Amino acid sequence: MIFLYVFSFYIIGPLTSSILAAVIAFVPLVRHSEDRDWLKWCLSTKYFVGIIAFIMCLISLGLLYSTLHLTFDYSYIKILFAQLIHIICGGVIVAFMFRVLNLNIESVVRWIIVCYLVQSIIELTASSLPALAAFLSYFNHAQDDQVASGGVRGVALASGTTWSLGLTYGMVFIMYFREYLMDKVNLKTVGGLMVLVVGTFFAGRTGFVGACIGFAYFFIFSRKGIHKKLAIFVYVAFFIVVICQIALIFFPEYVYFALNSVLPWALEPIFNFLDGKGVSTSSTDVLDEMWKNIPTINQALTGTGNFTNPDGSYYMHTDVGILRNLFYWGVGGYVVLISYQIYVMLPMFLERNYRNMTIVTGIYLMFCEYKAMTLGFNKMALSILFLLSFTQYIRSRCLK
Repeated sequence: MIFLYVFSFYIIGPLTSSILAAVIAFVPLVRHSEDRDWLKWCLSTKYFVGIIAFIMCLISLGLLYSTLHLTFDYSYIKILFAQLIHIICGGVIVAFMFRVLNLNIESVVRWIIVCYLVQSIIELTASSLPALAAFLSYFNHAQDDQVASGGVRGVALASGTTWSLGLTYGMVFIMYFREYLMDKVNLKTVGGLMVLVVGTFFAGRTGFVGACIGFAYFFIFSRKGIHKKLAIFVYVAFFIVVICQIALIFFPEYVYFALNSVLPWALEPIFNFLDGKGVSTSSTDVLDEMWKNIPTINQALTGTGNFTNPDGSYYMHTDVGILRNLFYWGVGGYVVLISYQIYVMLPMFLERNYRNMTIVTGIYLMFCEYKAMTLGFNKMALSILFLLSFTQYIRSRCLK
């Protein structure tokens, strides 16, 4: 259920795996009156209704700004409508999981991590088997990404195989440090971390930003002694050596592919630095160009009502989340969007044991907004946060 919902890969036309998961969850919840009452209660809770109200408010604001500025650009509104359907599907799924499995936030965190471990294995396998990668392109529509990256990206079973996947890998790194490394640094826990690292190689470098923030989170909040914390680097070095030795012996052709395609792309900043080109990458160069399109004070205050150009490209040719939001609906709409993001995460924050993780995750998402649309917008990130928060909210209400 969680895998289908978070990765929401395409099935047939507009039908995605998240809708399929909701249908699977909905059927047993309407068979008996008690289950129907449970579903109605879940979907009428203050938290769930609040999320729906926020999305409807954002849709209304989008209509208002697009009409007042006479742009009639409804591209953002279409995304919000899709997000509304996605959240409703998530509500049904959480209601089912809680009713059948009585899940808590800790179990959902661990299952999300498992989903990303599985996704990493899928990516690794598909990258070594072109036929499988081609098969997956039917479900992820990422054939162009596969070709453009030389088979490095677009090999995941997910609707978003680049920015969204890399972004959420970063979130899962933070979750992994919180769940598995705060108290136990050993071969097993570090081994799982390395599987996530491998998956991030095929998703996006943004995931490594989350990994770095996760490391900082671990060193600040772990109660282990400094020698125990530093032991993680020893285990990481051990796994790198072992993996390299096994790969050289049994998969020499794949090692060639990794050295010539995967590593140069994933570790481009390091390779450029060693070549004397600084730590910039093709992505950061493009990002620097995007940041040259700064809105005027008037545009930042009132917006322009433009989100995309008539040809479908980004308005002002910038993908930066901060700039696109300011250009579209100015400071007012952006404040509502940020408030929506905070509201989604609020039950996680109120759970004392997960408060630090929630704050660190929020910092990470705000940092990513500097690069691309993230806060209150990215479907995969919202899926993870919604599953965790709604599960925690329902449990807290049931305990009362």
